[in-house]
Amino acid sequence: MKLGLPDTLLYSRYGAWWESFFEALGIEVLKPLRSKQESLEAGALLMPDESPLLQLFIGRVMEIASDSDALLLPDINPGSEPGVRGSSGDPWMVDLPSVLSMRFSLPPIHTVPALVNPKLTPPFAVRLGQALTSNAQLVRRVLDRHASALRPARYAEPTWQLGGMKTVGIAGNPALLEQEFLIAPLLEALATDLSHEAIPMMRFHERDAAAPLPRAFQWADGSAYVNHVALVRQARAAEMPETFWHDPLVYQGGSDGFLGPRDAIPLADESWGCDMEAEVVVVTGDVAQGASREDALAAIRLVGLTNDVSLRNLIPGELAKGFGCVAGRQIARGTEGRSQRRTVRARRCRRRHDLRLRHADRASGEDPRAGRGDDYRVGHGVEP
Repeated sequence: MKLGLPDTLLYSRYGAWWESFFEALGIEVLKPLRSKQESLEAGALLMPDESPLLQLFIGRVMEIASDSDALLLPDINPGSEPGVRGSSGDPWMVDLPSVLSMRFSLPPIHTVPALVNPKLTPPFAVRLGQALTSNAQLVRRVLDRHASALRPARYAEPTWQLGGMKTVGIAGNPALLEQEFLIAPLLEALATDLSHEAIPMMRFHERDAAAPLPRAFQWADGSAYVNHVALVRQARAAEMPETFWHDPLVYQGGSDGFLGPRDAIPLADESWGCDMEAEVVVVTGDVAQGASREDALAAIRLVGLTNDVSLRNLIPGELAKGFGCVAGRQIARGTEGRSQRRTVRARRCRRRHDLRLRHADRASGEDPRAGRGDDYRVGHGVEP
């Protein structure tokens, strides 16, 4: 049994769970192998009058359709009809399987909700699993093992308010907003029009801007300008290790919150020695472990300037403890049951550390890591 699973059209919200579920049932899951650009071009030939989003989706579907015994597609608007509030009015989005079957010769199509949910997903899993395997006991066992993973995947939600600063919201089809591949050309065209003053514009004031990201999964700071590091070490009569020329100094910093360009820096005690570090910051999309130089460059989304605030008088004491890993401590795994108490204690310690060093003046007791699950990408600082 081979099940085709296109990896577009809200796939990030539902696909990973279903892929793991069907593979545990012994069903071979087929996914497109072509690049998205190739799929877009193939879809444009089949449906030249449709939107790029649908052309990309059709291209991905048709690549795997001929080798699949069935297809699994998302139900984007369950229960919607054209013209009903909450529906796009687009027949493709309202009844995707029917429209596809009328236009193309395809294997049987199964639909599931476009968002995994502990209450909604299990009935679909039981029905589809039994239909494809005819083994109810196996389906129940696999579903029991996968039940703990039935929680919505992390994806970006618009942040409408960030303190008292102004924010910008982008409204549009969620399936399109999640496709950086399709959005990037639109943003590049907008940037070109702005640079040539081809569209209405206004002067930009840094004081009115928030940080480009409210938070990120990671902040990795590296000393890439080795000559500068050597001069700084020389100024304080310290010797720079030769390994810095091929193995840069890197540390992981706090990424639970970023300040705007002109925001005041919160500091509870001036004796901590607040100091500035002008750096180049690189914001990326997802970067695979062991990525090549070319793949890493392709993942860059934004390059800018940043002030990496340092509390100079606190750093020596922390360095003296001799602990601060990057490569050796990449993954932290949450646990349940008997280990939950230990996890809660670690969270409390981490919170106290953050409140002391980075948010000591917040009298409200707000958790600085609140909302960290949003799907904002990795931030990298390059120390000059």
